[in-house]
Amino acid sequence: MSTLRAISALDEAVKEYLLFRGFTQTLRSLEADIKADKDRGFQVDKIVGHLFSCAQGLDLEGLLSFWRHLDNRFFSRLDHAFLHSVRKLELCLLRYYVVCTIQANRSEKLREFFESLAHELQGNAEWQPWFSTLEHNSVRGVGLGWVEWG
Repeated sequence: MSTLRAISALDEAVKEYLLFRGFTQTLRSLEADIKADKDRGFQVDKIVGHLFSCAQGLDLEGLLSFWRHLDNRFFSRLDHAFLHSVRKLELCLLRYYVVCTIQANRSEKLREFFESLAHELQGNAEWQPWFSTLEHNSVRGVGLGWVEWG
């Protein structure tokens, strides 16, 4: 039996037990906790879906908050050999957010992104081409001359 099916079966058994004992308030609380599960039941498709949903919905705080949760809960425990891959995934996800803001023509969201993350991204060589491109060219009318890089 796969881990996901085992977890699901265990959840159902606990729910049945709570119903049998008449612990309806506890059952409602459990169901609410399962619904709000930040780990998305360890289902990769749900985790990735949530990350993309935050990026496409231009929810920077939600994206960063969920990424920090994943970083603290999972990525920080990975073998050091995987650290480069995790950072590359983070880089690509943040770039995807930038692309989504540009496609939606939401300059205020792009401004929010660079104002809140400029100090972290400024020294990152992976971001330098993006900074120079966005600083010197107006991308669909979204210029970044207001961002101070140095």
